[in-house]
Amino acid sequence: MYIISYYLMEGFPISNWVPKTSHHIHQEWWILCTLGVFGTLAAAFREELILRAYLIPRLEYLLKSTKLSVVVTAILFGLLHLYIGPRLVVSTLIGGLLFGAFFCYTRRIWPLVVAHSMWNLRIMLDTGAF
Repeated sequence: MYIISYYLMEGFPISNWVPKTSHHIHQEWWILCTLGVFGTLAAAFREELILRAYLIPRLEYLLKSTKLSVVVTAILFGLLHLYIGPRLVVSTLIGGLLFGAFFCYTRRIWPLVVAHSMWNLRIMLDTGAF
């Protein structure tokens, strides 16, 4: 699953699939929308699976503290987004704390995957990265 999400988010040659002329882009806008939605879902699933579903329970066992494991994974979550800029690192750190607390309360990642992918999609639409 990680390999699939990697190719959807980072290694997918989208320029080979979408024609270069504006006429074709307007006709096939749905390709970009579909790839954007699936790409955000794949990235959100990958991050939630690794940081919440895998790391939090293991850190709880090692550190003997749920709160500390949530803080550690939130810091990692923020640092994973360092390439975007320091302001977004702070907001992703706060989001990581909230997502971690929600995971510890419910022990489910699917609501987090949906919320995370909607957040990513909103950022993509706001910044014009779509």
